[in-house]
Amino acid sequence: MTHTDTKRIKARQPHRCSSCAETIDAGTVYARWVTFDDGAETNKMHEECLAMHENAAIANSEPSWEYEHHGHERPIALAKGAA
Repeated sequence: MTHTDTKRIKARQPHRCSSCAETIDAGTVYARWVTFDDGAETNKMHEECLAMHENAAIANSEPSWEYEHHGHERPIALAKGAA
């Protein structure tokens, strides 16, 4: 599987996070990249969801990571509205 570089983009419209399935609100900066396996798939994630996956890979000494589409909880500490 190959992928494009991850870009940080300010949402012009609402999107659904590929990790947690919660809404990425318009005006929010989010991470976006495309993976190519059996076709192209665009991945869009809250910054905190991406950090969660990256940090888990680092903690487990994994060079890369995969995730279950819409199969993860959004990290509470950084989620919208958390103090």
